Amino acid sequence: MILGMLGLAGWFTGLRGLAAMSRDYIPMASSTAWSFLFLGFVLFLHGSRRLKDRGLGLGLALVILTTVFGFLNSLEYFVGVDLSFEEVLFPTVQQFGYVVTNRMSPVTGGIMFLSGVSMCLILRPYQTTRNLPGVLGSLVAILGLIGTTGYLFGTPLLHGGGVIPMAVTTTIAFLLLGVGLTAAAGPDSLPLRTLAGPSVRARLLRVFLPLTVSIIFAHEGLHEIIPGLFCNHAMGAALLALGFAGVAVLLVAMAGGAISYDLDRAEVARQQAEAARRQSEERFRAIFEQAAVGVAMMETATGRFLMVNQQYCDIVGLAPEEMTATTFMAITHPEDLQADLENMGKLRDGLSRQFSLEERYRRKDGSQVWVNLTVSPMRGEGEAPNYHIAVVEDITQRKMAEAEVQQGLDKLHRSLQGTVAVLANILETKDPYTAGHQRRVAQLACAMARELGWSEDWVEGMQVQGLLHDLGKIAVPTEILSRPGKISQVELNLIKSHPEVGYDILKGIEFPWPVAQTVLQHHERLNGSGYPAGLTAQEIIPEARVLAVADVVEAMSSHRPYRPGLGIETALQEVTDHKGKLYDPEVVDACVRLFTEKGFAFDDPGQP
Repeated sequence: MILGMLGLAGWFTGLRGLAAMSRDYIPMASSTAWSFLFLGFVLFLHGSRRLKDRGLGLGLALVILTTVFGFLNSLEYFVGVDLSFEEVLFPTVQQFGYVVTNRMSPVTGGIMFLSGVSMCLILRPYQTTRNLPGVLGSLVAILGLIGTTGYLFGTPLLHGGGVIPMAVTTTIAFLLLGVGLTAAAGPDSLPLRTLAGPSVRARLLRVFLPLTVSIIFAHEGLHEIIPGLFCNHAMGAALLALGFAGVAVLLVAMAGGAISYDLDRAEVARQQAEAARRQSEERFRAIFEQAAVGVAMMETATGRFLMVNQQYCDIVGLAPEEMTATTFMAITHPEDLQADLENMGKLRDGLSRQFSLEERYRRKDGSQVWVNLTVSPMRGEGEAPNYHIAVVEDITQRKMAEAEVQQGLDKLHRSLQGTVAVLANILETKDPYTAGHQRRVAQLACAMARELGWSEDWVEGMQVQGLLHDLGKIAVPTEILSRPGKISQVELNLIKSHPEVGYDILKGIEFPWPVAQTVLQHHERLNGSGYPAGLTAQEIIPEARVLAVADVVEAMSSHRPYRPGLGIETALQEVTDHKGKLYDPEVVDACVRLFTEKGFAFDDPGQP
């Protein structure tokens, strides 16, 4: 960029030496100076990270303009067509010997085109051409070096002597621009990628390349100076040759030292890596053999065991050589094998990263052992797994303990069911007219709970709550419960106390469901008109809402001492008419669906 600015200053001020370094040299053309100014300016902004958004677009425009200008200039010469575009932009021309100055050399135009393409690819990088900017930048630097060498050694052919020659300032500018483009392409692009890193090749290149270039530039000066110091020019030339030979020997010694140093470091690194590998293998072997769980490596395709530790052998009851001669399919219980194979298929196809399951192994003596099995694949990046690691833990004792606990729970559950049945039977013995009422309410409540999507555990809870919901009536005299005529207000109040009596009886028993609370609330209504507490809406638990509808539907449809049964249709009409006011709408809808769509019917209808 600076050389371009000096070239322009030389043409604007008439001081041609600014554009040529010496009045004996051809000056840099104005178009060439502008091109270097544009490319250097954009390269500077790119290196300082200042090209963003609009600035990037402007930079690209300048680079493209320069690239097109260089291309057209070369096209004029090589095609032989005079486009006259440079005469329009830069009309001033001068004569330097037989050469017309202030016109870009075709050689300059070609190299400028290469520079522009490299700069464009740096500003707009593409993965497929990531090496091209650095390669083009290096080519520009080499061509600049060749041109500069032509001036140093007096060889015009090297700087375009057969056509319009390049100025010496132009060759130097190309050398510097090429170096800048190569650096801007980045260390991951060629050729910097070859020069970077600790490898022997990179270190030799970093030593020899700058020294070789330095010798080229220094040779001509030394060739003129050193022989002139001696009377005998032959002796001076011989000393110069010896000096260059000494430099060559020194370079070879330096290269040999670098290679020897790198080889020594590589050998030390290899020995350290080998020691680390052996240590890692020993550590793995110790962990593998001494693990408290069974560990094995299996072949994916066949399921054959390749390596097993002693713990795995003890669990299965086989010797190590017997284990490596069999497969996991052979020792897996037939009832568990299908699940094992399905999970292995998902693992092999990459659908899961690992799996764990509890299954049974068949031991050599015919007994079976429960294990917790975890399997993980051994795979490289993007590869199908060839091997799997299996880890097994003997959980037979835990399974036996779980079975004993489950037996105890089953026994307790049966005891609970028996206790609930006894309590329900006591009440039905006391009140023969409502015999079966609680069983039918429980039956309907369970069906409604399933229709509402409740879990089976909560459906079982509704069974218990349905069977016990009228337990409090045990405190009401039998003659009141079975009286066919009207009862007094005092007697009615006594009957209405049965939810609280039932609650007091049940509240001390720890059920897994809110049995006491449901019994207390099953006569509450959404609008607060129920009893005993006059609860409303969200204050009433869901179980009590279900039981309320089931209780009303069963009671209205069945025979009572004071009236005959009214039938299912009347009972459903009652809860439908008061849906949302007295009864939960969702619960009512579920009840209606059971009778009208699902064909529900009581097992023992409460008819006379």
